[in-house]
Amino acid sequence: MLTNEQTNILVVDDDHVTRHMVSQILKNSNYNIFEATNGKEAVELYNTVSPHIILMDVMMPIMDGYAACKEIRESSNFLELPIIMLTGLDDVESVKSALDSGATDFISKPINWILFEQRVHYALHARNMHEELQNQQIMLSQAQQIAKLGSWELSLEDNTFSISEQLRSLLRLSPDEELEQLSSLVDFSHPADKEIVRSHIVDAMSNGVGYKLEHRLMGKDGSELYILQHAELIKDRTGYPVKIIGIVQDITELKSSQSIIHHQNHYDLLTDLPNRRLFTEKVIKDVIYSKNKNTSVVVYMVTLDNIRNLSESLGYKATETILISFATRLKQLQSDHIVISRFNDSTFAIMLKDFDDFSHVTGMAEAVLNLTIEPFNIDTHEIFISVSIGISIYPIDNNSAEATILGAENAMLNASKEGGGRYLFYSEHSNRQAQERLEIENDMRKGIERGEFIPYFQPQINAKTGKITGFEALARWQHPNKGLVPPFKFIDIAEQTGLIIPLSISIFEQAFAQTKQWADDGLGIFKVGINLSIKQFSGNDVYEDVNTLLKKTGLASNQVDIEITESMAATKTDEMIHILHQFKEMGMEISIDDFGTGYSSLSHIQKFPIDTIKIDRSFVTDIDESGKGIIAKTIIAMSASLGMNVIAEGVETTTQLDMLLEHGCDNIQGYYFSKPLPASEFPDFIAKFYSESNLQKENA
Repeated sequence: MLTNEQTNILVVDDDHVTRHMVSQILKNSNYNIFEATNGKEAVELYNTVSPHIILMDVMMPIMDGYAACKEIRESSNFLELPIIMLTGLDDVESVKSALDSGATDFISKPINWILFEQRVHYALHARNMHEELQNQQIMLSQAQQIAKLGSWELSLEDNTFSISEQLRSLLRLSPDEELEQLSSLVDFSHPADKEIVRSHIVDAMSNGVGYKLEHRLMGKDGSELYILQHAELIKDRTGYPVKIIGIVQDITELKSSQSIIHHQNHYDLLTDLPNRRLFTEKVIKDVIYSKNKNTSVVVYMVTLDNIRNLSESLGYKATETILISFATRLKQLQSDHIVISRFNDSTFAIMLKDFDDFSHVTGMAEAVLNLTIEPFNIDTHEIFISVSIGISIYPIDNNSAEATILGAENAMLNASKEGGGRYLFYSEHSNRQAQERLEIENDMRKGIERGEFIPYFQPQINAKTGKITGFEALARWQHPNKGLVPPFKFIDIAEQTGLIIPLSISIFEQAFAQTKQWADDGLGIFKVGINLSIKQFSGNDVYEDVNTLLKKTGLASNQVDIEITESMAATKTDEMIHILHQFKEMGMEISIDDFGTGYSSLSHIQKFPIDTIKIDRSFVTDIDESGKGIIAKTIIAMSASLGMNVIAEGVETTTQLDMLLEHGCDNIQGYYFSKPLPASEFPDFIAKFYSESNLQKENA
């Protein structure tokens, strides 16, 4: 097995920064690094340094990664050489082109450096195992050609039968045990192989020809062997058959090696589920069968929602533990009609066949969703995850195996974009929607640079004093062509792409500056609530960013309310808690948003420096004319017992307001008082609000 110091890695990328970062990270692990700036250099270096793995960019001048990969594959005498493509192209066709050119895997740019080195390590580990197994297979094959591990002989003249000591040992017989006839040897064959062994012997005796047969033997002690049996008919000088000699070779090790190699090629190393290659082969096979039998095949694509966020907050080892645990739960669903696979990093694939009615199709999806009800235990943490499921049915949705798989992937992406935790069926609009998502992402990048994202302010009213105490700053996109874009169309994409960080900094700076300006203008000293993303907690940068913006705008730190969601708290890390305590020490308040929608326990919340709990709007909506709203009442009571403030979000009706006031809710936020407003409309709202004194009249 190669050590790191003996391992040569070829890094190919025309981008100097990326090439340098990749090389530096690998050098830190003592690998030998060789660099090339294009595909042509890579081919030349490959023939010189004989790398053990190649990391290659796709888009390069002179010769791109596809062409270089194909040329190296054609000249390589080691087919298991790992070639990993580094690509910023994340569409299915680009990935398929990379695999078709001979790549074994791909890593999307921007590179997740936390997982990068482990991906390289696993690829090298798999390569070394393949090489070792192939070498063993070659050596074993040569030895078996020379060594005769056992033999038997049948005299056709007097029907006497004898076996060698080696064959006696294979059959687990004692030294003094003999077999009196050839049929006794046949009886040691595996029950499933007896008939074929007997027929070969009869043919040999009848037709005067030998045979070579691979089958199983059962030892007297119950052990099972794979053997290669080679029999020849021996004739005298006149050409008359006189005896049959059989040679028996034990090929159990060879079979085992072949089985391991096959397993490595067709099964995922982490979860031991069928991999993408084997799953695709099975779908193709069953689609052909389905076409002949006029039946249907269903493909499900299942991805773990926010797995990147989990990896960033908990680390790759915890993420792997979750993937293994989820795979174990999926295996509970396996049957003769269900194939389950790990399709790629965080995506699993399922094929359902031979089902009776459509309810089985949705039933499988529901069964997968139910697998995430119970938490995943990571050390002392209980982690709740959700999954997004895409479903495509052959031949209803698509007319080929490949198209059915692609349809399920598109549907899965749509389910994820709609918030996850659900399943969607494939539709003809999937490709168009995927294109629209890419356009939104590109527009967002330009929009952030051009300052198109602005804060809107939704006021928060103190229930006891009837005064405006603050507001939540909410991101809105003033698109030059599409007008005002609501947040549900871009926030999820911002989270997934990392654009949430520069977008948030822009919103925070504008909100801080505007809050300070209103104070200077004498409108009031308000608190401004800002929403932090889990991506901002991957390091201490968020603390420095907020602190820098406060100094730049002159806003007092005690006028800032930091808001995190309950789902973020469910994946808490010590680092996150430490940063929140830093904010707290600066005089800021900490709020937990969307409370009641996640799975946080009371003891869990108490570990955070929380000042305020915000009741999710879904529980406020639950308040009807009869005065229900049990969850909202419970949260208010619980918060009071903990000495925490409560803000009810989404208050729209007098009925909702009356019940919340009756049960002691501290603050109100919602359309009953005001929708989120642009900064230009906020002063007029303040003047109108105090002139009407809405809440004070309600309390009178």
